[in-house]
Amino acid sequence: TIAPASKREELVQTLLRIQHGERPEPIETIRQHREGWQVAVSIRYSPIRDSAGETIGVSAIDRDISSQRAAQDRRNVRLAISQIVAEEPDIETAISKILAAVCSILRWSTGCFWRLDEQGEALHCHLPWQQTGGNKGFQTATRQISFGRGEGLPGQVWDKEAPIWVADVQ
Repeated sequence: TIAPASKREELVQTLLRIQHGERPEPIETIRQHREGWQVAVSIRYSPIRDSAGETIGVSAIDRDISSQRAAQDRRNVRLAISQIVAEEPDIETAISKILAAVCSILRWSTGCFWRLDEQGEALHCHLPWQQTGGNKGFQTATRQISFGRGEGLPGQVWDKEAPIWVADVQ
């Protein structure tokens, strides 16, 4: 795997620690697959020493932990939702907190709670959530859009009455 630009300094610091004689514990981080997608990994670094004991290289063993990370995220989402529902008496506040928790835990930059209009004919973004510093124009535009049954992703979910998973919305 390749260290993405956002993780290069982490890699440099780990290599410097090894060069100075430390043997770091395995770390959990993100790496980039040669085909371009990012993967959660656990990396164990080991120094390679010459006969005099000097570090002449480093061995790194990456282990894909994506499925463990996904299971942990799902568990954390369930726990967060349970806690919010148990503690928050106001439904609007609970929905807002749940949306923020789900998006934060799953590392989503944007999310929206869609609600049917009073006539039951179209979905509208009732409560948007966006990470700090996000594109406010996107949030504004999302609040102005509506979807009929089968239209767009929200309308397709409504039509199928089942979740739809999209790996990367661009």
